[in-house]
Amino acid sequence: MGKIKRRHVRSKLAVSYMLLETPETAEYVPDTRLLFKQSLNEMLEAYSEVYIKPDKGVQGIGILRVVKKAEDRFVIRSNSYKAVCYDFDTLWGLLSKLTYGSRYVIQKAIRSTTSSGAPFDIRIHVFRIDGKWRSGVMYGRVDSPGKVTTNVKQGGTSVLMESLFEEHLQYNEKRKRDMLKNLSKCAESIAETVNGMYPPLREYGIDVGIDKNGRLWIYEVNIAPMAPDAVIEGDESVYARYWEIKNLSS
Repeated sequence: MGKIKRRHVRSKLAVSYMLLETPETAEYVPDTRLLFKQSLNEMLEAYSEVYIKPDKGVQGIGILRVVKKAEDRFVIRSNSYKAVCYDFDTLWGLLSKLTYGSRYVIQKAIRSTTSSGAPFDIRIHVFRIDGKWRSGVMYGRVDSPGKVTTNVKQGGTSVLMESLFEEHLQYNEKRKRDMLKNLSKCAESIAETVNGMYPPLREYGIDVGIDKNGRLWIYEVNIAPMAPDAVIEGDESVYARYWEIKNLSS
């Protein structure tokens, strides 16, 4: 098999369906459908807030958030764009222009925010070691309130898990321990399932959000993830441990 390009990703829709069909991972998958006018209408009726994502997009590029404020008012946002539409047909017309030429999916919006309202997610690097998938390193990524996605390359910040839990989420010790255990279980189950698509791989970067009820949701499965930042909050241990574990993977 040839070298996998970093930007090559499997269809989000295909990955979502695979995870939904697996009992161990179904609970982590938000409702995801191919973008059509009817599916958009149905999803906005069901959830009021959705994400529109390129089916094969990377690094949060091209993601839009659509919020239904009332029957005759819809707001579209990206990290650098905002528009208001006053009826559904106008909304669909604008989205058709913004997504023209590419396949997009529509997904139930998951609000994964800190106590101050800033969006965050967690990157978990999972490695295949001695034939089993093991959670290796994880770290948080926090962006500014109002941002649609969390992206370190577009102004977000990587944070240590201790900082995320204590400073941004105000977790106590028990909740921290329980959440770390749940995050590892989630990531390892997802890697085991998605491995059916990519049997030669030995690492995945899995992005997870946590909603206000503490439920975990899968955002993205990266088949060729970049290494963590060399220094996170003045700490080099995440980067060092990443390479230590990566060298053990097979």
